[in-house]
Amino acid sequence: MLTKQEISAYQKARSVNSNKLCHAPFTNLYFNTEGHVAVCWLTFYNPVVYDESKSLKDIWHDVKFQSIREHIGRDDLSKYCQTCEQHLKQGNHVNLLAKAYDTAPADVDYPSIIEFELENTCNLACTMCNGLLSSTIRKDREGKPPLKSPYGKKFRENLKEFIPHLSEARFNGGEPFLIQQYWPIWEDMMVINPAVKMTMATNGSVLNSRVKDVLTRGNIHLNISMDGFSKETYESIRVGGNFERLMKNLDYFIAFCANHNRTLCIMVNPMRQNWWEMPDFVNWVNTQNIRIWFNSIIKPEDQSIWALSPEKLQEVYDTLNAATINHKPSLCSQEVYEHNVSTYTNLVHNQIHNWLIDARRQEESSSDSLPTDKNFVALIRPHLPLNHDFFKLFPRLKDEQKKALKKAIHQQNVVFSAAQMEDMHQKALQEAIDTLVASK
Repeated sequence: MLTKQEISAYQKARSVNSNKLCHAPFTNLYFNTEGHVAVCWLTFYNPVVYDESKSLKDIWHDVKFQSIREHIGRDDLSKYCQTCEQHLKQGNHVNLLAKAYDTAPADVDYPSIIEFELENTCNLACTMCNGLLSSTIRKDREGKPPLKSPYGKKFRENLKEFIPHLSEARFNGGEPFLIQQYWPIWEDMMVINPAVKMTMATNGSVLNSRVKDVLTRGNIHLNISMDGFSKETYESIRVGGNFERLMKNLDYFIAFCANHNRTLCIMVNPMRQNWWEMPDFVNWVNTQNIRIWFNSIIKPEDQSIWALSPEKLQEVYDTLNAATINHKPSLCSQEVYEHNVSTYTNLVHNQIHNWLIDARRQEESSSDSLPTDKNFVALIRPHLPLNHDFFKLFPRLKDEQKKALKKAIHQQNVVFSAAQMEDMHQKALQEAIDTLVASK
């Protein structure tokens, strides 16, 4: 449970006065590609399942959502909202998902925000994504048949009752501008509630006459995912993307939003493949007078920053901490500049720093439980032939190599193990251990 001090610190950091720590259960519905419905994307582990026998009203009043509302009413995030609870305990008020719903008006009978993730149609195969969110990945990387959307014509018809009550509709993907199911919904919104804010989470690769037309006619705002400030980095992460085309499209999107009083935010996923480019992103968005946001990549672990070794996390932290964030450009508003600098500061000094602290604690705890060299060799001996090269090589390994090997085998209960090591001679075994150390 949160302490009074932790709750008080968050309330002081908020832009609204509220007796609820989170408004999402009272204002939001999120529909994903599997037909699961939640109050935010962090609560999909216990979703309501959509089918056309249920009305959207039934879903809004479902007992699962009511239980979340009751717990939020008691300031209890421990059962359903552990991620936000952890952020609050760390004092990380910037990355707190709950803040995304702070300004949404509450209505007992209807949500004021709906988040749509109805199809996985996408032209890219980003390295950190999966087939539930990309048709390209599902086909080419996973070798699975197309994912059929569970939302049919009845969903669109039922939605019309809700549209007048919406202040915002958020469209995710896939790539929203390629999802054909979204277009008639946008038309309905522009007719029924033309003032509703429609926020598109786009990869920025699709810009044609149809897109330009809907941008002009609807109250559309853009969150554009980028993930690489250089061509090499961008195209290695956003597989299938073209950096030159993205930058050309960004010129159009940025100018359009500036001229039509629309918001545009650059969304970046700091990962092992791009973390050193984060200062470049901040300095660039400041020259464009647009905002930036850093997402947290938790999975896959082999691309995430949080799962790095303490030594590597220290390098990431030290490098980003020493980076230069330029003074405010003359064309950048003070509000945008302060937002971007604060977002970067939080990434480095709160999020990455906390990951570093956690990694060091885990290493200390893990080291305490690792066997001594003698006991480790005794643990391995029954699984390998007596004359195996492992027993010649192990005494010559550096401490870092020994620790990495012990951890791998200790954590996997001797799976790295006999099955893998038995056929390895000294050179192959050394290469495997070097790879193991490098991966950490």
